[in-house]
Amino acid sequence: MLTSIRTTFAKGFARWILIGLMALLILSFGIWGIQDVFTGFRSNEVVSVGQTVVSTEQFQRIYNREVQQLSRRIGKPISPTEARLLGLDRQVLERLTASALLDEQARAYRLGLSSEKIAATVMEDPNFRSPSGQFDRNYFAAILRENGMSEPAFFDEQQRVYLRGQLGESLAGKSAVPEAMLEAYARFRDETRSISYVTLTDASAGDVGQPEPAALQAFYEERKGDFRSPEFRRFTYIAVTPEDLAAKATVTDDEARAEYEARKDRYTTAEKRTVQQIAFQNAVDAQAAAGRISGGQATFDQIATERKLKPADLDLGTVTKAQLLDPVVAEEAFKLPEGGVSGAVQGKLSTSILRVTKIEPAVVTPFETAKEEIKKNLAVERARQGLGDLQDKIEDERAGGASLKEIADKFKLQAQEILAMDAQGRDAAGQPYRLPLQEELVKAVFANEPGTDTEVVDGRDQGPVWYHVDAIEGARERTLDEAKGDVLALWTKEEKSKRLQARADELLKELGSGKPLDEVAKAANLEVKQAWGLKRNGESQGLSAAAVNLVFATPVKDRATALSGNGSDRVVFEVTESIVPPFDAKGQQNVALADQLSGLVGQDLLTDYVRQLEDQLGLEVNNANLSRAVGAGES
Repeated sequence: MLTSIRTTFAKGFARWILIGLMALLILSFGIWGIQDVFTGFRSNEVVSVGQTVVSTEQFQRIYNREVQQLSRRIGKPISPTEARLLGLDRQVLERLTASALLDEQARAYRLGLSSEKIAATVMEDPNFRSPSGQFDRNYFAAILRENGMSEPAFFDEQQRVYLRGQLGESLAGKSAVPEAMLEAYARFRDETRSISYVTLTDASAGDVGQPEPAALQAFYEERKGDFRSPEFRRFTYIAVTPEDLAAKATVTDDEARAEYEARKDRYTTAEKRTVQQIAFQNAVDAQAAAGRISGGQATFDQIATERKLKPADLDLGTVTKAQLLDPVVAEEAFKLPEGGVSGAVQGKLSTSILRVTKIEPAVVTPFETAKEEIKKNLAVERARQGLGDLQDKIEDERAGGASLKEIADKFKLQAQEILAMDAQGRDAAGQPYRLPLQEELVKAVFANEPGTDTEVVDGRDQGPVWYHVDAIEGARERTLDEAKGDVLALWTKEEKSKRLQARADELLKELGSGKPLDEVAKAANLEVKQAWGLKRNGESQGLSAAAVNLVFATPVKDRATALSGNGSDRVVFEVTESIVPPFDAKGQQNVALADQLSGLVGQDLLTDYVRQLEDQLGLEVNNANLSRAVGAGES
């Protein structure tokens, strides 16, 4: 069922345990996969285990929702092929397989939960309470309607969820974590180390000079692949945007004035009011409180205090009239003067008393201020309407065999020629181009051959781009003369790295003979620095991750060398101190750690349990129906 509905029931009935364990279980499936249970069987089922089935339609509905959600997150549609390459089909299959196995086992154990118990948990859920703090059936029904779910279907699904929770909780609800395990994790997390170190820079390597021609040739021969020239493409394109056409259009002041008057609401900032509300469960109490306020026996704030309401409980925000969802409340709130208090207002969800604490008047932008923007928008809108006609004319010219340059001349457009571009959108010098619809255009250029009839790249509101692939220069090995600058740069870098490594080894040898770091550094004209309180996953203080890892792998008072954070300098360090704080199992951090480890222990138990169910209950997956459900074969 809909995830958005499920997540509203995160409280009550120990359901948080199920959520955590099921998430870990699904992750485990993602790592280890499910067994080879793909067989052909009943016609309309993807997953079958005992009497529990997942139909093709149910699987497809859930799978399509996952694809749509991912498409919205990345901002572009995902094809069926791309979704499968991302593994979405396996993720949905693993999740539904685990649920089906637990559902079938719950049925076998004859587990049940009364509708009264489920209803009680729903009524206790704060997500379905009205502003008065009480369960609101109308609000509950509205949420179900919004998500396309009937009440019987909702309660049926929730019963399944709760029964899975009973199984998970009974098996691994709160797994005990051995104190030795907790202490080992805490020591690993909390240990800090300090080092003294020196840094060997390029200056320490000195001038490596120039290699002999034969040495450079040999270096090049060993690494030819590093200096290959990628495939380049030469192409021509025409890009037309509504803004380009709008620049040639003329909009008069009278036309702009007419547009301003027709759409004056666009240039008006609506009045806003800061509104507070005291909600009552019944109208009688609301009317009594309103009478006390109007009679001078109590104030709005005193009524709120009596009802134990905090300022946050009263605040409806600073809103426009349209932003107040209840039209009755909105109407009354926008009748009050600043500081005014209403009588009892019978709204859709509750009866309430309103107070307006601040009024921000509506603001109208004058025509003279908005004129230029209106003219620009009108010109773009007209250009967008005319763009379709231009596109048809250009397509007719292309169909007649005209080149893009000829088309550009005829319609007074500009044809751009790109002499060489690689598949990353860079020129021969490695600099990126700035192209219209860059990602789509580069992809299209490298998907077509010279002389082929190419489709226009449709930028929708950004306008179309026509292109033609003129020539291809294939990937090839560059000669030493062509790549000499790159070859020499890489040779120099590697030679300096070798020298720094050799120099670091010399320093380590001196330190190993018993000389202190200060003495060795002074002789080498190097500065000794300290890094205090290093942690495995903490602030690196300029050291590389590899260097920090090596610090924790090196015994105290021992020395080692590693690359620095910039990837070229080299540090030589001595571990001066290791501190492990005293272990306190009841400390706040360790209590939280114990909860995390408990989940990991529970994950192992629940994963093994589901795998046993998979063997015992005869899980089957229909490969043909699975392929149909995920659109295998579609592009």
